[in-house]
Amino acid sequence: MTERQKEILAFLKKAKIKQPKIKWLPNDASGRKYARILSCKKSYILMDSPINEKPDLFYKIDLLLEKNKINVPHIFASNIDNGLILMEDLGKTSLADIYNKNLSVWKCFEPGSTFKVFSFAAAIEEKKIDMYKDTYN
Repeated sequence: MTERQKEILAFLKKAKIKQPKIKWLPNDASGRKYARILSCKKSYILMDSPINEKPDLFYKIDLLLEKNKINVPHIFASNIDNGLILMEDLGKTSLADIYNKNLSVWKCFEPGSTFKVFSFAAAIEEKKIDMYKDTYN
């Protein structure tokens, strides 16, 4: 078992995930890795991010969007210094599934993690976020 695998198992144990089954998902264009974590009939997503991929920004933006009632995965646990975030599993439907089912829907959205930027911009536009009052450390 690698050192990173030990760190991940310790993180999941601290998050009270019992007997986790880890299934690594296909990588995206970044250095982040994602896994579906199955435990006691519940499913989570683990993001394993190199620090240079700025997991702290992902975390802050997710919390900001969630606070303003924008549908993003809920974060259950994090160790930002170690690049680990455990979040809600929104299901198994992939962008490729949507693409194959309905090309007109696919063309409406940029692929990958850039969509979160658009959600963030929409929240600002709809005045769900006050950039002068809302702050996150």
